[in-house]
Amino acid sequence: MTESVQYPVVKVRHVFGDVFKPVTEQTDRRTNVKSALPENEQYISAGFAIRKEEFQPVFDAMWAAVAADPKGAPLLTSMNAQDIVNTKFKWKLIDGDAPDQDGNDRPWAHGCWIIRTTYSYGRFGRPLTVIDGSYRPLDETSGAKRGDYYQLDASVAFNGNGDDTAGVYQNLN
Repeated sequence: MTESVQYPVVKVRHVFGDVFKPVTEQTDRRTNVKSALPENEQYISAGFAIRKEEFQPVFDAMWAAVAADPKGAPLLTSMNAQDIVNTKFKWKLIDGDAPDQDGNDRPWAHGCWIIRTTYSYGRFGRPLTVIDGSYRPLDETSGAKRGDYYQLDASVAFNGNGDDTAGVYQNLN
């Protein structure tokens, strides 16, 4: 993994995952068998919608993280920044205007990019700090839920792969 690039802090809407409850098990994609994750490998996975008209500074940070890496920069030359969803590069983004993999509409995400983020307890050794859209700190008891607005403090890093697994890590701070 290369150096992280900090996003500008932006207001986003929480659309999937849980910002306080970590993922505690994983499923082997080959065998479909679930197993417990050791505590130091547990992580939070959550998605946040950001209005497309407010997305450019975030995407600029994403592009910069990839461009700064010797393996990443050549991958960008074949990409059109305006057509980021039709590339094999894993930006960890979902177009809110496009149907999901089952062909269903996402009316709750129209006009937005959805950023798929993670936060590793093992890496940071502390719970995630969650600040709502009014800059108030939240915790598990404060009723944080999907649909709420937050100030997203995140960073992005190129995963260092020059093949068809190339992409970025979207990390909550």
